Amino acid sequence: MSDSSVNMDHMPTSPPTIGRSSRLTKQCRRNTIMALGILGSLAAVVLWRDSHADALLTRIHHGLVICATGKAATDTLPTSAPSALSELADAVLPSRKADQPKTEAPTQPPSMVAFEVVRTPDNTLAVKDEGQTVPLEEALHASHRKHQLVMLSLQEADIQPAARLIRSSGMRHQAVIVASNESETRTALKVDRSLMVAIPVRSTRDQLTAHRLAGQHPYAEYLPANASPTLFATAHREADVVIADSPDPQDNPKAIRALLREPVDIVVTSAPDHFAHVLGES
Repeated sequence: MSDSSVNMDHMPTSPPTIGRSSRLTKQCRRNTIMALGILGSLAAVVLWRDSHADALLTRIHHGLVICATGKAATDTLPTSAPSALSELADAVLPSRKADQPKTEAPTQPPSMVAFEVVRTPDNTLAVKDEGQTVPLEEALHASHRKHQLVMLSLQEADIQPAARLIRSSGMRHQAVIVASNESETRTALKVDRSLMVAIPVRSTRDQLTAHRLAGQHPYAEYLPANASPTLFATAHREADVVIADSPDPQDNPKAIRALLREPVDIVVTSAPDHFAHVLGES
């Protein structure tokens, strides 16, 4: 009896399971937290991508951007819509439409527009539109609603208020400020570290200056259509965006095809429809 009790007392016992289950629970909890953290990060990335779907660099990543200038750009301004008087006449005289010949469907609005910004006599910023002016704020809000990119050339207009309007309209990641000289470039680079600044470049010396001035700031090099392949290659390597003016697509399609062989991200043209036609044939 005593031997039996002694043997029972000395029999090996299995380790307690409470500690093991506790360890497993902690490990599962840690793994769950890590998994939730990863899912949260992925969700944040998706939301960020959706919110920046119209951003300049995102558009460029998906292909060449055609930027309309001149009348092709100003036709997209709010004032280019049919007047209230015209709409009233159409409503009162619907039979007038039946007598008119059918016209083709309107062309697709340009994905990017270039505007000249001026200061009006009442000290506000506006966009030139065939002798008239449209407040810059209205133009920016209209482009934001249409998911358009915008390029702004400031004609004796202050950069500071223009940058404020760009931010307030939600166009910070969809706008490019074109500087016309070194002084304007320095000012534009200091206004907002997230705004894209386009610096005119016509020579290797200009490229060195642009690169030095920009530093870590996102910038674009704005080249003429007849720039050398070396200038295009260097701009593609050093700048965030390469912009070039287009030859007349109706008069010189051969020059257009030559330009398309260069690493260009944005092409500025007054005839975007004709340029797109040449692009489609290339």
